[in-house]
Amino acid sequence: MKKPLDFERMSLPQRRQFLKILGLALASPFVPPSLRLGCLDILGGEAYAQNFENSLPTNLIEINLRDQFDFINAIVPPGLATYANLRRGFDKANVPLAQSPNELKKLANNFYISRDGDPLIPHLDSLAVMEVCELSVGGIHGHEAANALRSPGRGYTGGGARTPMWEIDGQFSPAMQSGDYGGNEKHYSSTPTPAVLHNYQQRQLDKNLRRGIAYKGLARADRKHAVYHHVANLADAQIDRFKDTNTLLNSFTNVNGTPPLLVQHKDLITKLINRVDGDFLNKNKYAPSATADHFTQIQNLNKKLGQQSVPLNLRLSEQEKQYWSSGVPTEGYETFNNSVAPIWEQTAYAAKLISSGILRTVALEFCHTDVHGSRPQSAMLAQSKQFALPLARLIETLKANGVYDRTIVAIYTTDGGRGVECESFGDHGKNAVVLAGGRIKGGYYGDIRILEDQGTYYRYSYHMPGSNGLTLPNGVTDNGGRVSGASVWKTVAKALGIPSSLYNSYSDVQSAPELNYLLKV
Repeated sequence: MKKPLDFERMSLPQRRQFLKILGLALASPFVPPSLRLGCLDILGGEAYAQNFENSLPTNLIEINLRDQFDFINAIVPPGLATYANLRRGFDKANVPLAQSPNELKKLANNFYISRDGDPLIPHLDSLAVMEVCELSVGGIHGHEAANALRSPGRGYTGGGARTPMWEIDGQFSPAMQSGDYGGNEKHYSSTPTPAVLHNYQQRQLDKNLRRGIAYKGLARADRKHAVYHHVANLADAQIDRFKDTNTLLNSFTNVNGTPPLLVQHKDLITKLINRVDGDFLNKNKYAPSATADHFTQIQNLNKKLGQQSVPLNLRLSEQEKQYWSSGVPTEGYETFNNSVAPIWEQTAYAAKLISSGILRTVALEFCHTDVHGSRPQSAMLAQSKQFALPLARLIETLKANGVYDRTIVAIYTTDGGRGVECESFGDHGKNAVVLAGGRIKGGYYGDIRILEDQGTYYRYSYHMPGSNGLTLPNGVTDNGGRVSGASVWKTVAKALGIPSSLYNSYSDVQSAPELNYLLKV
């Protein structure tokens, strides 16, 4: 394909400036990847197009789930899924799994999917699950507002670069004894948490970008649970916090979502996208679905280019409410004066905000009902549905809006997970991270196996993935031998395109390896 004559006549400095401006316009979430690559290939060549694609802005949706959440009835560890005559039940030392192992769906990349996990099946190629991560340290059976996966090296001692994490987000009850904050402990850290780090980096790329947000959706009536978002040493990096839905909605009234560069360069962009034909898509080995949808994408983009602005309406229509809420249980989570949205509503707002392009960082917080001893079947199935259904719909929506390839969804069981058995707490057993996005290589990584059957209870072994992502044969029975929080933190940072010079500048993570087996790039 020949370059447009007006571009060829530009001087070298003019070309560079033009490519920079055009690149910003094409980085809009409204531009499908195939069209963006095609336009840049025409102007600068294939290598230029691919380099630009690798340097695009990214989006982060961080989802923090508190009170020792467990999604075992959606995604089952392979070692449990393949164990004969597994003792199941919802009390004592039984495994709280509703379906028998022989009813599970065995799928590629080590996935065993229970009935409640079915909505996630179309997205497993870009969904990574790991439950053998470094455990929480909270003094009350693991309850913790920080978590090593979000802030490596966090601890109880400050000084130097280690600054308080609780000063903005902490909610301490005056009636409680000194040092006992019901799950919000006085942790210090020198490492920024993911949403803050990402917000900082994206605003370095675009000084006019709106700050990222945290929806403070932890609503236990005692207000003793929080999630810390820590700035560490980063200047002008904090995210905006919203503690109720009305304040969030009112903050985004009369906000336009279409980047003005798209409209300013409408004629040239239209000219370029019409030159991206099937031959280009075939050359770059795009999936048949991308080729089939090519002309529809061009028509849809041309419509958007003709609009001066696209107002963001964050409020959910009745149709949107039905889509996001359908099948998601209303039981099994805490409320506080009905001011905080359920998890399906929070993910709906996150999808709208990220798809609009007005900001790139959203952190959500949600609190499930804490259950100890027996774990009722209704509570366990509610948690699995509250995990799988909103996540599947979030991924579907991000894909439909053309932003999934550059978005990372990071879900943390912030308090830690559980032991496998019903009578368990969050300071031993499992601690999970779930990652989704176009840059994530899907799979269930690591394993939880039954080491020994004691007749009335099992002894479990927890197996890390090796450096190649394959499960190590030798597991551990205690709290050692886990995937380090520093490695998880660095991997999320790398997936988000944050420069290694920045994320390796923190002493608490420098020696930890990235988990490259989780990434497609």
